[in-house]
Amino acid sequence: MKLEELTPDIVKAMMERVMREHLGWLIVWGNVFGAAIGLLSRAVAVHWNIGGVP
Repeated sequence: MKLEELTPDIVKAMMERVMREHLGWLIVWGNVFGAAIGLLSRAVAVHWNIGGVP
C-alpha cells in the first residue's frame, strides 16, 4: 500500500487495530503485576508484624 493511498479513515482504523491488541495485553499484565506487588507487600507486612496495613 502506497502512502498516497492512505486516507485519514484508513490510518485511524489501522491505529485502532494495533492499539486494541497491545493495550489489551497491557491491561492483563498490569493486573498480574499489580496483584503480585499487592500480595508481596501484604506478606512482608504480616511477616514483620507491621501495623496499619489493611
